[in-house]
Amino acid sequence: MDVEQIIDSFLQFEYEYKMFSIEIAGIRIWHFIRFQIFYDLVKMFEIDTPFEPKGVKRNKFKRTFRDFFREKIVFNQFLAKKKDILILPNGRKFKDGDGYYRCIYTDLLDKSILQPHYLLDGRSAEGIYAKQRSKNVIYMDYDMFKRITRKEYIYKSIKKYEIEKNIFLPIEKYYNMRFNTELKRKWLKRINEITCEKRFFDDYYNYMLHRIKPKVIILTCYYNIQMMYLCEVAKKKRIPVIELQHGAIGRLHIAYNFHEKMKLPGFPDYIFTYGELDKVKPRFPIEDKRIIPVGFPELESNCNKYKKYRSFYKARKTILFVSQGLPEIAKYAEAMADILDSKKYRIIFKLHPKEFGEGKNIYGKRLIHSNIEVYEGYDKTIYEFLAKADWVVGCYSTVLYEATAFGIKIAVIKASRYKSMEDIYKNGYGILVDSEQKLAQEIMEDTFMVNPDISIFKKNAIENILNGISKVMKESHSRE
Repeated sequence: MDVEQIIDSFLQFEYEYKMFSIEIAGIRIWHFIRFQIFYDLVKMFEIDTPFEPKGVKRNKFKRTFRDFFREKIVFNQFLAKKKDILILPNGRKFKDGDGYYRCIYTDLLDKSILQPHYLLDGRSAEGIYAKQRSKNVIYMDYDMFKRITRKEYIYKSIKKYEIEKNIFLPIEKYYNMRFNTELKRKWLKRINEITCEKRFFDDYYNYMLHRIKPKVIILTCYYNIQMMYLCEVAKKKRIPVIELQHGAIGRLHIAYNFHEKMKLPGFPDYIFTYGELDKVKPRFPIEDKRIIPVGFPELESNCNKYKKYRSFYKARKTILFVSQGLPEIAKYAEAMADILDSKKYRIIFKLHPKEFGEGKNIYGKRLIHSNIEVYEGYDKTIYEFLAKADWVVGCYSTVLYEATAFGIKIAVIKASRYKSMEDIYKNGYGILVDSEQKLAQEIMEDTFMVNPDISIFKKNAIENILNGISKVMKESHSRE
């Protein structure tokens, strides 16, 4: 089985065994665990291991008095007031030249919304609250909420046989396999954690939504389990939740694929997609009318910003490799460095943010070559690299989608999950390559021409999103 086949079989399994109706400790647990259960199965079948680097180097930060003042006074969650719109920014942010961080999915929206709104933001990967320019930020402080409410969330152990019967046995029976003891222990522990932490997050989000009373909630990654908890609380309060697309969500992304339409408390009420293609590719559980193509504001803004760099009359052509934790991509980069003339071609290998600090551990000596420039860091966005590239090479990265907006020639490597990018090579945006020699030949001959007639991203993104939000708020108000 390949990834596409196992996803299809997984959706059929969920349907046949009615997994979404299973309750453990009063919680319909399956939707909270299916994402990781699926990838554990993928690993067991040795089909396609998802990208999981060991770790990322983190910078140490010293909190100043000003930082402390901002956290505890200026952006204090307990001082939140009523606002029309509540936005949950993405945890992954980029730093500008002045040291301020911004979420590429919500920053431009924050600047454009006229209605009163908040950005409810959590801690960064470094454990700090990212410094932002927006005056609409409030910080999620779970520890302070626990201290003030003085409520204990006692860990209640679920009996092992209950999980065996409801989770493991159906999977083992359907796939004719056995989970090992270590994996069963892992999931017994995780399900126990969910039943405990969900009680806390239900209380926390109930409190915050009671204070803010938003008419609509906007988030960027619902399958972050804390956002699923938020979706459930919002539904009980009849507050519509919109998710802004933040990456590739086709038929190979389990979080956006279901066997049938269904009511899932942990799923957003609306999905705002990049364009028409992303509306029809995934098998969403919600009605089609709730899937609205809007575009991607950050991409559109950067395309306009970096137009001045789009000159193809350069001394050297730039070949940009976008990493995704796959050794194959580094192998192709190394081969291009050996084959292509360094006087005519510049090769850049852009590490994925999750690989920062781990490049050597993941790729070994493959990237140690005089004609490969390895880049890691948050001070440059991927759009700066796309603006200057002549070719971009990768496998299943969303960056390949974004490259279509820049008119760059794209090469998709025939490796892990490459089919998720089939819209690119089937619609004339790029080519599919199955060998280093084929890629080198295409680059040197340079005869491929990009098809300019099909657009993955809808134009006028900010206007479309604002109109979409207004429509959702009106529909919600009419149902009250």
